[in-house]
Amino acid sequence: MDFLSTIFFFIVAIFILVTVHELGHFLTAKLFGMRVDKFYIGFDFYNMRLWKKKIGDTEYGLGVFPLGGYVKIAGMVDESLDTDFEASAPQPWEFRAKPVWQRLIVLAGGVTMNLLLAAAIFIGVTYTLGESRTSTATPAFVETGSIFDQMGLKTGDRFVEANGTPVATWEDALEPERFTADALTYTILRDGTTFTISAPRTFSANSTKLKDLAFARLSLLSLTRSWQETPLNRVD
Repeated sequence: MDFLSTIFFFIVAIFILVTVHELGHFLTAKLFGMRVDKFYIGFDFYNMRLWKKKIGDTEYGLGVFPLGGYVKIAGMVDESLDTDFEASAPQPWEFRAKPVWQRLIVLAGGVTMNLLLAAAIFIGVTYTLGESRTSTATPAFVETGSIFDQMGLKTGDRFVEANGTPVATWEDALEPERFTADALTYTILRDGTTFTISAPRTFSANSTKLKDLAFARLSLLSLTRSWQETPLNRVD
């Protein structure tokens, strides 16, 4: 059953990607007055089709082989390998009769549409699910010997403030911009007591130290998130 569902979703994904890609070629060709003879999703080898319908000059169809698709533009050698047009003079509606810049746009139309699709998917997912954030209610997991360990942060500590500003998430507390400020201080909650720790002043002036602190930031955030997911330490 898992195998069949995998095949199904694979075909659906290919269908969407191919449709969007070929639509890019189709729309740009139409924009520049080129005649589009065919618009197919899936290949129709040996004239094997699931469906076809001709509207105007264009035949739309679904091929039996769901491994791609193609747009057949007059005057262009494409997946159909049709070269009969080469024996005649170029016609105004043909691909080969158009300026180079228009032909380049038609060729790039498919990739451009795929990029726009990817951007739309990422924006939609981010808008729907939001950005992953870790609450400061989650205690820290500090790696021994790390820069944060040297600053005095211990496993189990919780951030309260960063440079005097209350922070609600680990991402707020560990914003990269804080590491380039003139000073970096954290108010920490440990065993019901709050106190302040500070980064060495050399961090703001030493690019190597800043790089080390940046890596330590990523390590601290990653380890804390991993520690949060363990059953004994999960914060609901």
